[in-house]
Amino acid sequence: MLGSLLLKACKMRGVSLAKACELANIKYSTLHFQISNHRPIPFKTVDQFCRALNLPIHIFSQPNLSITLEQTDPSSDLPELTAAQLSEIAGLNIEIGTDAVLDWLQAHDNHLVNHGWLIERIDLFHLHKPGDTKLRPYRIGKQSLATKFFQLSNVEDYNSVMAGYQQPVVQDIIQSHINAVTMKYMITEEKIDQTIWGTRISGTYRRIIAPVTDTENQKFTLVFSKLTQLARREQMPEI
Repeated sequence: MLGSLLLKACKMRGVSLAKACELANIKYSTLHFQISNHRPIPFKTVDQFCRALNLPIHIFSQPNLSITLEQTDPSSDLPELTAAQLSEIAGLNIEIGTDAVLDWLQAHDNHLVNHGWLIERIDLFHLHKPGDTKLRPYRIGKQSLATKFFQLSNVEDYNSVMAGYQQPVVQDIIQSHINAVTMKYMITEEKIDQTIWGTRISGTYRRIIAPVTDTENQKFTLVFSKLTQLARREQMPEI
């Protein structure tokens, strides 16, 4: 799917894939193989592609987005695409994997920049302070795993869900955030099997926790999670 969007962008720009790869300093044979065989395309490749063709990177991830051109490169010789063209390219949703998030973290040295494509898939938390007995969410993404899984709509909903967790589980999560701050990122395979508000929830997921800094030098921990086994929601009988 991502490959199709790249080809569509080339067509709208009036350049061949080979020419786009030349402009972006990308190996044509590698990208052509990835597109032709439906193989994963690294975030770094997409980032270089967008910079070379003067495209906002978020058009490759979010459906029905509100089109803005603020992420385009004003130094590029290529003109900006119209809102209609951007909407056409962005018409398909792209599933984001952990590799794409890790590539983005590495490319931007854990800074919250060029992340319009990702912002609604992640949760951000204030750094843990001595004496804190719970996590302090700053922002919960509208499409993050936590939002989808627990049907959250705001930070308060997240706090309510966490209040239903057993305390040892909460402490393990807090400790993971503390440990992650000392690293570039931490990736783990996690299991969940909890009864929250009378509903048993179980499954497995892959989780990235990473320290990040925004453009105002505020520091947070970022969480991105992706299901690795379809979770189960089971209403427990009343006793």
